[in-house]
Amino acid sequence: MLAGCVDPPEEAPELGAATFASVSSQGTTYQGTTYQGTTYQGTTYQGTTYQGASYGGVAGTAQIGSKTSLEIWRWVTILGKWEQRTPNARCYWDAGKTSSSCTTVDPGPLTVSPLAGAQLEARFYDPVTDTLRAGTLRIGASTTAKGAVLKDDGVTAMHPLIGQGAGPVSSVGCTNTRGCASNSDLFLYDVELLDPTVGAVKFCPPGEKAYALAGTWGANGAYSASTTQFTFACTSGTIAKCTRWGYRPFGSAQLSDGATMVPLADYHQACIRAAMADYCADGRSFTRNGTPIDIYDYTPGSGNGLVPRTAGTAPAFLWESGFDKAGAYRIERTRYQELNPNGHDPAQPLCWGRIHEDELSDGSVSWPNVSTPIYIDSMNGCRHSESITGRGLDQRCSDCAARVISDSVLGRPSCEGSAWDSQCVALANQLCKTEPRLTKHDECTTGVALGKANTACTWDVCSDLTYAGCCTSGWTSTCTAVANRRCIGGREHADIGGNQYGFCGVVLPPVVQ
Repeated sequence: MLAGCVDPPEEAPELGAATFASVSSQGTTYQGTTYQGTTYQGTTYQGTTYQGASYGGVAGTAQIGSKTSLEIWRWVTILGKWEQRTPNARCYWDAGKTSSSCTTVDPGPLTVSPLAGAQLEARFYDPVTDTLRAGTLRIGASTTAKGAVLKDDGVTAMHPLIGQGAGPVSSVGCTNTRGCASNSDLFLYDVELLDPTVGAVKFCPPGEKAYALAGTWGANGAYSASTTQFTFACTSGTIAKCTRWGYRPFGSAQLSDGATMVPLADYHQACIRAAMADYCADGRSFTRNGTPIDIYDYTPGSGNGLVPRTAGTAPAFLWESGFDKAGAYRIERTRYQELNPNGHDPAQPLCWGRIHEDELSDGSVSWPNVSTPIYIDSMNGCRHSESITGRGLDQRCSDCAARVISDSVLGRPSCEGSAWDSQCVALANQLCKTEPRLTKHDECTTGVALGKANTACTWDVCSDLTYAGCCTSGWTSTCTAVANRRCIGGREHADIGGNQYGFCGVVLPPVVQ
């Protein structure tokens, strides 16, 4: 289920991700490193509390109706009726709210939603000062703004969403044998923050909109259910991303057995921990933006679930970790070893009092029975081919890597635990006469096309549609130049003269300011 999302691979640590279909389609996602993803002048707002709402200057109340459908109610004195505004309807109810008449619209970029111009008084948690700050949010630029609310039908979940009433199910660009459903039952809001000093400022990063989701998430990612508070979650954050992927924080969906219905809330919480690589469930992220992962909750043939594993189609993706709603419960390898505060020492606990890195290896730990697991395969253990020096390679990357690391006579464990240096390359050339390698040739040499999922580097190059031919037609000098510029974990370094060298050890052009 290589799936979900793509940003320019690992160049700038920007928030955000848009969805795409990879070779195997649904499952590998480029995820961000924030829960909320909502920033305003350097302050991350989370755990938003709403005190009131208004439309046209008349005070009212706001609440979440079905799924992401925001509702604003107000009493219209001149009519003696209650007015209810939702993303796609304006209704008038009698005083007892027993009967109504409604006018509906289909919210889109060329239509005006009944919620356009609605204002919400809110308080935002500021983690910098550990205080709550007051502010006013507005949906759209005015009461006549087109596109203030959209149906999220441009993004496809990773499973059929059976039981969710979502859009049509299709197998196009989807590796889930049961198909993948459109998120057309969800609403996205164009939210502005009304700043008394500078005026209206977009609540989300450029080009993004937000879901309205019941409850709040704290700065450490902890969820608090609520019927009176809700969160605007921008699409760059993992709260929104997991919702789009089909691990929604509400409702139930049918498992692959075709019968069992399961609540999705715990899957959603496990998903945001997994996408963030928040192993300790304390808000610390051990990943980077632009990192490809395979996220799933079952392996076909060994149980039932919602999103299947992409087994066998992406050789460089290795099993990394397992999560439940409380954080990681199994870790084989952290997504980025260098982000581990204990460095590369697996003897030191990653999360004090909770789990230890590499506890799986001795087979002596009895793990809990987790009812809503989320699993992660990642490829940072296979950043480059065996002929390139750089980061250590995981022995699971290929038979050749395993031979170099574990050969009974010449094996060098440091090629995995420390760095894949020139001695590791020499051993690969000596020992791997028949053992399969990651690639037909290295990423810094021209030749036949390489597989997109051979290494993290080939993935970084070929995920860009401009260079997709590198993995279908041939690995040209353009491909090696892109690899040198874009890939990481190889020969990149700087010399005493200030020159920067890329993945292939070739000097990079100076950055133009």
